[in-house]
Amino acid sequence: MLHFLRTYFSFAFLLLSLTLFSQPKKNADSIREKIPALSSISEQADAWVSLGWWVSYDSLRPGLAYANRGLELAQKNKLPDVESDAWNVIGTIYQDLGDYGKALDAHHKAITMRTQLKRDELLGNSYLNISLVYKSLGDTMQSLKHQLEAADIFKKMDNMRGYSNCCNAAAQTYFELDSIDRAMEYYSLAEVAAKNTSYSTSLADSKLGIAICLATKGENQRAGIYADEAIAIMKSAQNDYEYNEMLQSLSQFYLIEGKFELAAATTNEAIAGTYKLSLADARKNNVLQLARIYEAWNKPAEALVHYKKYQFLKDSLLNESKERAIREMEVAYNKEKQDNLLMQYQKQSQVQTAIVTGASIVLLLLLLVLFMQYKTSRNRQRSNEALTLQKAIIEEKNKNITDSINYARKIQASLLPRADDFETTLRQGFVIFKPKDIVSGDFIWLTSKEEFAFLATADCTGHGVPGGMMSMLGSSFLSEIIIEKNISEPAVALNMLRDRVISVLRQSGSEGESKDGMDIVLYRLNKKTFELEYAAANNSFYTVSDGVLREHLPDKQPVGYHPEQSPFRQHSVQLKPGDMIYTFTDGYADQFGGPKGKKFKYKKLQQLLLECAALDVNQQDLKLEKEFDDWKGSLEQVDDVLLIGIRV
Repeated sequence: MLHFLRTYFSFAFLLLSLTLFSQPKKNADSIREKIPALSSISEQADAWVSLGWWVSYDSLRPGLAYANRGLELAQKNKLPDVESDAWNVIGTIYQDLGDYGKALDAHHKAITMRTQLKRDELLGNSYLNISLVYKSLGDTMQSLKHQLEAADIFKKMDNMRGYSNCCNAAAQTYFELDSIDRAMEYYSLAEVAAKNTSYSTSLADSKLGIAICLATKGENQRAGIYADEAIAIMKSAQNDYEYNEMLQSLSQFYLIEGKFELAAATTNEAIAGTYKLSLADARKNNVLQLARIYEAWNKPAEALVHYKKYQFLKDSLLNESKERAIREMEVAYNKEKQDNLLMQYQKQSQVQTAIVTGASIVLLLLLLVLFMQYKTSRNRQRSNEALTLQKAIIEEKNKNITDSINYARKIQASLLPRADDFETTLRQGFVIFKPKDIVSGDFIWLTSKEEFAFLATADCTGHGVPGGMMSMLGSSFLSEIIIEKNISEPAVALNMLRDRVISVLRQSGSEGESKDGMDIVLYRLNKKTFELEYAAANNSFYTVSDGVLREHLPDKQPVGYHPEQSPFRQHSVQLKPGDMIYTFTDGYADQFGGPKGKKFKYKKLQQLLLECAALDVNQQDLKLEKEFDDWKGSLEQVDDVLLIGIRV
């Protein structure tokens, strides 16, 4: 079976290389010739973006430069269709370069614009492209989610070419998750769709995928038939890029079949192609594949060499894209950093343990009280001694619950920014933080990177223990997204935060499931230019400049499941030294008090902040705290209170 393949691959690349890249090069040359004759700005911008796409097949950096030229023209002349196409091309090129942070940012911008413009077919392409970035970042479930979303879009539009590509991608993900039957199902769907459109590349991919699944299940004869058919189709590949992708799948098939020599030869050919095409991300994956081949081939020395090479490529790649935190998490060679990470996880585990313990004790206590009440109603003749014992037990349980929650409060407080954090990260500021119960559903998150300071002010669903648990999740996820994954755009960070919350809480909109989430303002302040960029979910904030207070409005949706969910928008505000930024949750304005026991309200808060803005930040802190306490008086605090003031 497949006895001719070794000979075939010894000269196939030489034959194909003469023609494989001719189509992209021909397209690029044609566009170059047309650009000088184009009269409209729209046509010129679109042409530069298209040129970037076709040139990137041969050389990524020049392709990126052309696409950026088209982007600048589109933005300057307000051409949203062309701008969304440019972001898609730029994101795809950054993915191939291994710059995952910039790739995510670009694709999220393309998705936002294409959603607003209702360009459904192109939106499907964007979902498929961003799934590849998530896969490179190791977030398999997010990758699969976007692949299936893209497949649904293409299927509804009867675009079988796009549908076939998405099904192939989802099938590969299912295979990586060891769900072989689901992988077979989606490869078969891709095969049927590709046949209906005569799309040879996707047809070859699907047949190779089916061959791999069959070989994994031990059905070698059928697997060989599918592999032979796929190899025959490979000769019709339109360009080096597609041919290189198919080589990767073929190598995987040979490995499963135990044909190690063929697997190694095919992978080495794919690696050579990645150098020609500057595919850094693909090269890394091929080197890892080669290491696995040598390991299965019982050649440990060669396997070790390639594992080390893979690790070097991965570290170098992530360093180039400034993903140092991801590298530290994945490689973890540095023991000191491992210990720091372990301490963080232990703190989070202690919080979760304390909360779960407290909740369990509450439940047990309630059951105990109900039982005792039942016994008391039927046996009123119980002695005072028994009642005294019951009281002692309840008091002891209450003490245990309070102790556990107090411990949770200490851990939560230790993770909040301190005064010196504000002094080193921002210029001057103050924080008014008043939990309604022992632990709070409101939280602050603060960090800095280069010339930027990031600050989040969030109000999680509920307060007390449930709110505290949500606040810990939110704080942890923000650290993962902004620090570890190096995401710098606030809107992109909120989109990813929402995805993480929905995924962890398993929210789908079904009746009876958790509706938990958070309202949040996340902003990035450039400490050199004083430009403030922000994204917000259900929570506005104020700036005060030259005695004028401005309110900056949020998107009307939470970070969590929402039936009319859309990508968060990013806004920019130009500030100057001395201006004030006020972020807050609703606890201050919603507090009941005063002579008539009414709410404080936002209008009164705005007037108060205007009065305070010219004062020193320490004086502002004292005045705002006193105003709140005087207003509340002897009434109960109705919610967690968080108000932050920052002097630019």
